[in-house]
Amino acid sequence: MGLSPVTLANNCPLDSDTNAVYGLLVDELAARKIAFIHFIEGNTQVEHSVQGFDFAGARQRFGGAYIANNGYSHGMALQAVDSGAADAVAFGRQFLANPDLPKRLMLNAPLNAPNPKTYYGPGAVGYTDYPAL
Repeated sequence: MGLSPVTLANNCPLDSDTNAVYGLLVDELAARKIAFIHFIEGNTQVEHSVQGFDFAGARQRFGGAYIANNGYSHGMALQAVDSGAADAVAFGRQFLANPDLPKRLMLNAPLNAPNPKTYYGPGAVGYTDYPAL
């Protein structure tokens, strides 16, 4: 499950003290010794943006594995892991458009562009019809 403290999805308003609410949640998850936390960093409707929440503070507070997500490019993901800002980076939209994403990233191959018009559709279009290398 991805934790998403600043995403304005489905007309959900932001909490009046997001850092306090999610800080308590992170503390409770840490106390339960779960394997990792996965944060969607920013509003999912825009490219990578970490405004409005202390993601680094949540990572430190948790003390375990931290998975970052939301609009990361290959280079940004490498930098996040290399710098220690994240233990791993998850990809959503890029995986939809690139069924062979790990291979493409390893080869530094071009990526298919995701088509937002096909998100949440009822059939295969936009999910299983993107070409592999």
